[in-house]
Amino acid sequence: MQSVAQGVFGGSLPMDMIMGGVVIGILIIIVDTILKRKNAAFRAPVLAVAVGLYLPFELDFVIMAGGVISLLAGKWRGAGDAASDTKAGILLASGLITGEAIMGILLAIPIVATGKPSALHVSVLSSAGWPGIALLSAIAVWLASASRSRSA
Repeated sequence: MQSVAQGVFGGSLPMDMIMGGVVIGILIIIVDTILKRKNAAFRAPVLAVAVGLYLPFELDFVIMAGGVISLLAGKWRGAGDAASDTKAGILLASGLITGEAIMGILLAIPIVATGKPSALHVSVLSSAGWPGIALLSAIAVWLASASRSRSA
């Protein structure tokens, strides 16, 4: 954001890149409008496409995984009050995102206090990714079941 602000006020923005983004945005809006008129099951909202293009692949993958979980939860949900089910899933996902942000701040405290980036290094788990995969799978199941639950 700082570089954008400096570019706007300093006049050093790469206008060819900005105009390219404008053209791509307009094309995405046109495609989405066509899809909307055809009542297509697939849509291309400009903000979602722009975020997907802007963010690094690691974050794109997590967003896609959330979309797949939402799709599967919707299929498993079947008949019922889809709106309240979706709200429960969104509420849980929002809580997980907030919790992750809080944990990021809390985990930064020992790193800042010691001045060492390796303050939280645990060598036992560093060579294996399975604990993270297991935890992510458990959270995915929990999120899907919460979005299906009528009492959540």
